[in-house]
Amino acid sequence: MSSKTSTKNASKKAAKKVASQPSKTASKKAAQKPTKLSAKPAPSKATKAKPAKAPKPATTASTPSAECQLRSLTNMKTFFERTLAALEESDSAFTPMPGMFNAAQQVAHTAQTVDWFLDGAFSPRGFDVDFPALEAEVRKVTSLAAAKKWLDEAFGRLEQALKERPASAWGQTIIKETVMGGAPRWTIIDGLADHTAHHRGSLAVYARLRGKTPAMPYM
Repeated sequence: MSSKTSTKNASKKAAKKVASQPSKTASKKAAQKPTKLSAKPAPSKATKAKPAKAPKPATTASTPSAECQLRSLTNMKTFFERTLAALEESDSAFTPMPGMFNAAQQVAHTAQTVDWFLDGAFSPRGFDVDFPALEAEVRKVTSLAAAKKWLDEAFGRLEQALKERPASAWGQTIIKETVMGGAPRWTIIDGLADHTAHHRGSLAVYARLRGKTPAMPYM
């Protein structure tokens, strides 16, 4: 065999060997390429559905005791009377401006409102909102003594109701289609405290305009 033929055969063998081996670059790319795994999801364990919790009912403040309410009523009446003591029967017709309630009518209106709150809280029709008729009744009063008598009697009726009617009755709500609709009945005591304080302040002004000094109501 000639030297040319041997060289040619050796070249062919080397070419085949190189072709059968992967290149270093290809090997690196293959190593860097992440292998895709056909991962199957793990079988989930069957869980029992938990029953939905029922929403908690809205809670309301408990009804204050009759003793607590009576104490509030007593204070309300005492504070009002201390201011009112500065005025005398001769002040009955006094009014700062024409058209305003006079002193006697201020007290009469306060008395009327005590009855109005009590009647409205327990009435199936709610509060009487015929305000012109209510005002007309007050304007008939011309005597401070008569107005004071009405006030004493109105407070007495409310006091009796607080003593005789059970807490369950006071805890019921006032009908919605009226003043203070949806509020517990016992909250009329709060309304009355605010209302009597308002007119107590008016009467203190009346007394000062008459040259008198009303007493500190809380002492």
